[in-house]
Amino acid sequence: MLGLGSCSRYLEPKPAEQWWKRLFQRVEPYPTARYVRLLNTFSPHRMLLAGQRERLLAGIAEVVDAHGGVLRVLLDTYLAMGRRAG
Repeated sequence: MLGLGSCSRYLEPKPAEQWWKRLFQRVEPYPTARYVRLLNTFSPHRMLLAGQRERLLAGIAEVVDAHGGVLRVLLDTYLAMGRRAG
C-alpha cells in the first residue's frame, strides 16, 4: 500500500471499512512534435501572445531535439478502493 500524499486525508478508513490504495507508474515517451502539441493545450501557454508562444514552443522543441528528440514523462495513477464491512 502506498500513501497518496495530500489526498490521503480524504481516503483514511472509517471504523468498519476496508481500503486499498495502489500506485501505478509508467513512463510515457513524448517525441518532440507530440510534446509541443501537448504544451500548446496548457492554459499558461495558450494565454501568451501567438508570437511569444511560438518562440517558447520552438525553444522547447530545440532543447528536446538536442537531447535525443524524445521526452520521457513519469505518470503516476492512483487507485483507491473501499468497502464497508457488514
